[in-house]
Amino acid sequence: MLKRVFFFKLHVQTCLQQNPENLVCRAVRAIKAAHPGIGIICDVALDPYTSHGQDGLVIDGVVVNDASVEVCLRVAYPYGCLYM
Repeated sequence: MLKRVFFFKLHVQTCLQQNPENLVCRAVRAIKAAHPGIGIICDVALDPYTSHGQDGLVIDGVVVNDASVEVCLRVAYPYGCLYM
């Protein structure tokens, strides 16, 4: 029996990630409805395929941590609301 599901490297536009009706949120709700005891983990990624190896916003060649954290929080919020 399946015990966990991982949604890893969700590389979609940030504006789509912040939508509580995005594909991942809909999938999580459907999986949880069908298998209430299953564990689900969603990875929040701004851009996992950067040439510099950083997963954050880059302005003028520099990763801006505070802005990156703010965007990650906005992206993660809809996933967290799935468990409220």
